[in-house]
Order: sequence, then C-alpha cells, then structure tokens
Amino acid sequence: MIALTFYSTGNLELAVGLLFVSNMSVAFSDVIVDSLMVIQSRKYPDGGSEELNAFSWTCFSIGGLLGSFMAAILTQNFEPKYCFLYSSFMGFVIAAVALRLNIQIEKEGLTEEDENSSFYRDVRRNISEVRQACQLKEYYRVILYLVISALTVPSFSSFGYYFMLDEVKLSKFSYSMLGVLAFVCLLLGSQMYNKYFRETEYRKMIIIDTLITIVFAPFTFVFVCRWNLAWGISDMFFVFFIDIVDEIISQCFIFLPMSVIFAKITPKHIEATSFALLASVSNFRSTVRGLIGAYINDAFVGVTIEDLSKYWQLVAIGFACSFIPLFFLFLIPTKAQINTL
Repeated sequence: MIALTFYSTGNLELAVGLLFVSNMSVAFSDVIVDSLMVIQSRKYPDGGSEELNAFSWTCFSIGGLLGSFMAAILTQNFEPKYCFLYSSFMGFVIAAVALRLNIQIEKEGLTEEDENSSFYRDVRRNISEVRQACQLKEYYRVILYLVISALTVPSFSSFGYYFMLDEVKLSKFSYSMLGVLAFVCLLLGSQMYNKYFRETEYRKMIIIDTLITIVFAPFTFVFVCRWNLAWGISDMFFVFFIDIVDEIISQCFIFLPMSVIFAKITPKHIEATSFALLASVSNFRSTVRGLIGAYINDAFVGVTIEDLSKYWQLVAIGFACSFIPLFFLFLIPTKAQINTL
C-alpha cells in the first residue's frame, strides 16, 4: 500500500500488481484469524460458534464504521494516494496487534513433529488435510453449493457503482457514507441474528431471505427505472431504504449463518487448512460472479459507463437468477446433521 502512494498514475500494471499483493495479504490474515476463531469456538460446543461469530462481526462493523468515515473524508477532499497511505498505516496497526496474540493458540492440536516440519512437509500435510476434509459429506456439499451459486447468480455490482454516481448523482462522499450505513446495518444484523435467529435452520433462513427479496423487488425496480422521480419521491429515500433492508437481511439470513456453518463443519485438528479452503471458495465465488456478470452484459445487454439506460435489465437478470440456488438447498446441512459431526 505504501508503494501505491508513490507509483506513477500511468502505470496500470504496477497498480494491479500491488493491489493483488495487498489483497492476498489481507486474505491470508483473514484465514488465519478465522481459523483461530474456529479453534476457540470448539471449546464451547453449546452456541460457541454462533456467539463468537456474532461478536466477531460486531467488532468488524464497529471498525468498518470508523474506516468508512475516514474513507468518505479522504476520497472527497484528498488525492487517492492519501487513501493508500492511511490504509498502509492501519496495516502496521494490525501487525502490532497481531504480535500480541498468544502464540500457543496456533499450536493447539499440533504434534511436536508438525511444529518442526519443513515447508515441503507442511505442503504435503495440507494437501492430505484437504483430502481428509473433503471426505466429509457436509463439508464437500457446502463447497458444491457455493460453486453452484457462483456459476448461477451473476453479479453486476460494478455497474451499480456507476449508476449511483452518474445517474443518481451521488457525490463520492455520499457514496462512501453508504459504507457507514452498511456497517451500522452489519452491527444491527449481527445482534438480531444472535438474539432471534441462532436456533433457526439454515435452509429456512435462506428461504426467508429469498421471500423478503421478492417483497422488496418492486422498490428496487422503481428506483433503477427512475419512476420514483416522476412520482415525486426522493432518490435518497430509496437509496437508504433499499440499502438498509438489503444489508440487514443479508447479514441476518446469509452471511452470519454461513459463517456459523463454516465453523461447525470444519473437521477438528485441521481447522486452518479446511477453513482456508472454505473461505477461498467463498471469496472466489464473488470473483466468478463478477466475471459472469460482465460476460452477460457484454454478450446480451450492452450497458456501458456512458449509457446506463439498460441497467434495469441487469437488475432483472440478477433477480431472476437469485432463485436458482434454492433448488440446491438440500446441499446445506441441517443443524441435526451438523450436531452429529
């Protein structure tokens, strides 16, 4: 990130390479932290995963609130290089906090031979652990569900960004402040899940999320088709209303339940490797959805930054495709199946 502060603005390849390295380091640290959290949640079989995940997302939302405020100020008033500089500084803060972690936590479940093994032996052990994890029915079926949802539900989020800035005419500051709103909803969604939905079946929660999406779909289409302006309804009403509902619902019924599933189906003593595979598939799903969305747009719709008039068609395609994963809900394990692991 520090290098991005000083790189030449005309060197796109360098910028992409540096961002790749930065995102890879973030993903690496996320997997380590999540794996440690899974290990700790195993010490409290009765609701440990639910409570620890809710607490983790709550802390994440509080940090995100502060970060979004800073992002809004920096993007509105300063050049991009100062955003990268601030991000670099926070990386040092995270490293300082990481140094305070108890190193014994990392060694739980490892033999003395494992601790002193070479890199080559570690790689072989990790491959063996992945093979072992994939023999678990609940584990490989969740991966299969994630892959199917990635291939069948395209994402058009990049077009949504330009729609907000060019059509709705939101300033960069206002758009960044939507991030603040998202993290407030993240906080609310985490608390709601932990208090009201932690005992609800995972499949049922996905179905509830879909039903709520159907109910609110007309509001989304009114907004993207700009009919609200003809009716005298402010854009900001729809921006905040749709954003709040979508973020809280997603957190309550999708993100947190899936995090709990990941924690519970991860085989014992190989948490780091098996959880890393789940997290990798889940994160890669976003990339695949974006690529498929871009292909669908290029091949069939033709929305561009200069012409967003057909953006509503992309929204309609995304809405229609969101029902496809429901046919594969049988791949998501029930609480009873998970409790037998």
